[in-house]
Amino acid sequence: MSYYFDIDPFLWTYGIWFLICIGLAIIAAILAEVFLCLWIHRDAKNHGVDATMWTVIVFFTGIIGIILYFAIGRKQTKTKCPRCFQNVDPNSPLCTSCGEQLTPENIIGYDIYAMKKSEFRSPTGFMVTFIVSFVLSVLLMIGGVVGLIVGAFEGGRYYYDSNSQTDNIAGGSTAGDAAANDYFNVSFYSESEIIERTITKTNGTPAEVYVDFEVGEGKVYLTVQQGEKEDYYEMSGSGEMNYFDISSFANGDITLLIDGSEARDVDLDFYW
Repeated sequence: MSYYFDIDPFLWTYGIWFLICIGLAIIAAILAEVFLCLWIHRDAKNHGVDATMWTVIVFFTGIIGIILYFAIGRKQTKTKCPRCFQNVDPNSPLCTSCGEQLTPENIIGYDIYAMKKSEFRSPTGFMVTFIVSFVLSVLLMIGGVVGLIVGAFEGGRYYYDSNSQTDNIAGGSTAGDAAANDYFNVSFYSESEIIERTITKTNGTPAEVYVDFEVGEGKVYLTVQQGEKEDYYEMSGSGEMNYFDISSFANGDITLLIDGSEARDVDLDFYW
């Protein structure tokens, strides 16, 4: 008797989708952090404040650091003395280096000074890249979570099968009395695809197939098929020692098509 775990293809698909999305989201988030820090560094430098300090603050504190930068850092913007070109407080009436009187008309903004000295560099590109990376990271995370939820609802199934060989089960069937020469189990919580199993009939045997079933919700539809001949059955609730007659089927392979798309929490034991 062979045992194996068969995952619904949807579960694999959405599980892999989740891992890919989250991985890409993490990469996008890292890029967003990098470009944000580059923007902070360049913007702070253009305004004459301590670029390194604010870059480190934003890197380790994220959104809090950004708020602090705009609330405090930007207000520390320096200006230049028109005479000695040293950094001066824009609210100071005199230059602390050369004593030049400072007025709104002659004081030089740090960004204007930097632009004149060909040192001014626009941080706009870094900000645009940060926004794109951040939005992409959020969308990927949402996509990954949605995929995981959908995959979880799709479910999977576990069963073990002795259909390819003959196994004598001591003590009879799962119902306790009927002698069984072969057996397989199908169980799942949710299943969107039709499960196909095969029974081989030889010398008129088996003539009957027994089913013990537990269906938590809904109905399971069973189609017994051989060529153009088909029989149909429904299973709901629970039952033991129920059987369907296959004596009218010819020797050879008989296909069982199990449709549990409308059911939940299903456990089926087939034996003969």
